Amino acid sequence: MKTITIPRQDTNITALDESLEAQLGTDYLGLSVHHGEVRVHLADETPSDTVRQAEEIVQNHDSSRLTVEQQAEIMQRQNLLQARSENPQVLDTVAYDSSDALMQQLAYKVRWLEQEIRDLRDL
Repeated sequence: MKTITIPRQDTNITALDESLEAQLGTDYLGLSVHHGEVRVHLADETPSDTVRQAEEIVQNHDSSRLTVEQQAEIMQRQNLLQARSENPQVLDTVAYDSSDALMQQLAYKVRWLEQEIRDLRDL
């Protein structure tokens, strides 16, 4: 295995890994980050042109670029925060007192679940 070390402070490890894998194919074995360095692990038989390409990829890496998965996680978090802000209070089960028994039971279960979640979140 060949390992190349490139000085680098800001690194989006997931995005860089995805980029290296997509551009280097089977020559790319993985990466590690340690004390301001990115170490790219390549197969022993990796051609020198591919080694230079790996160095360029790391040097030109934009740590602010997010992967599709990272963007989806951010969107999911934003949606959850919005839903929380739109529903700040626990369910008022009194509003269901005149409903049938099944609806009352469901309302009480929802309120119980809301409280369990709030307790887990320390609210």
